[in-house]
Amino acid sequence: MGKLSQDEDSPASESASSDDDNVSYFAGCVPLSKPDDPHWLSAIQCFVRSNMVEIFSLTEDDVEETAYESFEVGQVGIRCKFCAGLLSKSRPKGHVYFPDNISCIYQNITDLQRRHLISCLEMPDDTRKSYK
Repeated sequence: MGKLSQDEDSPASESASSDDDNVSYFAGCVPLSKPDDPHWLSAIQCFVRSNMVEIFSLTEDDVEETAYESFEVGQVGIRCKFCAGLLSKSRPKGHVYFPDNISCIYQNITDLQRRHLISCLEMPDDTRKSYK
């Protein structure tokens, strides 16, 4: 999936640019929810998108980590927001997905739910209770 454009209204966004090609991209993370999600998605999908996952772009530090070495700075990913704060070596497999394109987002969220969120050790108890 390509690079996100900068969203100046987002509190978690910051501007970043690549020296290689002078391209600006979004740096940071934001929830994956939108106000009109209930019109298109199930209640559980809305809950997951607004409370459990976030969209982010890779930084230079991320790319230098072994787990992301095949990706590029600015590449967009979807991850468990609870595992995002862990040291890279402590993050469990399957906590992050990198969609190939926009049409893959729904499937990646579903995979994240099935493979990671049901057993995430970092999820707070109140969120786990609401999720169940």
